[in-house]
Amino acid sequence: MAYEFYEAQTVKYVREQEIGKGAELTFSPFSSCIAVVVKVGDDLMGAHLSKVGFNRLIGDAVKRANTDIPFSDEAAKRLRKQFPDAPDDVLILGCVPDWCNEATPKEYKGEWSVIHGYNQLKASFKKMQNPVTVPDGQYGVKIQGGRIVHFKIAGAGEAKLPPAHLANW
Repeated sequence: MAYEFYEAQTVKYVREQEIGKGAELTFSPFSSCIAVVVKVGDDLMGAHLSKVGFNRLIGDAVKRANTDIPFSDEAAKRLRKQFPDAPDDVLILGCVPDWCNEATPKEYKGEWSVIHGYNQLKASFKKMQNPVTVPDGQYGVKIQGGRIVHFKIAGAGEAKLPPAHLANW
């Protein structure tokens, strides 16, 4: 099985493993996740990445929960193909140390795979901002002064359940 990507249902709540497109994006809360955001002209495209994904297309919730698939170099290559070849700006935002620190506790098989995939994705961009580490919480991105900037969603802290219209995630 492969780490899968899905189209975001809304740019106001881009969930794990989803890719959203718009002038402004808001991600579901981060606890160990990152977002990779590219800018082309006046548009943003952002992916919300979890260290371990699952296949949402499996109908049974128990089986779906047992499809832990670490982010990998293969996933990085497939994600990079979804982004434009030469974006104007690139930002990686989130729990960056969890993705690039080999001293991270080995919570599951494939920790090295996550680190390698992150490094490959980062190296695939010719120019980008320095990755931004933020504490757990909910964040969004927008364009300001021609660059991608991030902002914290007021009142957002620990990971919460999605809005009611996204209850079937």
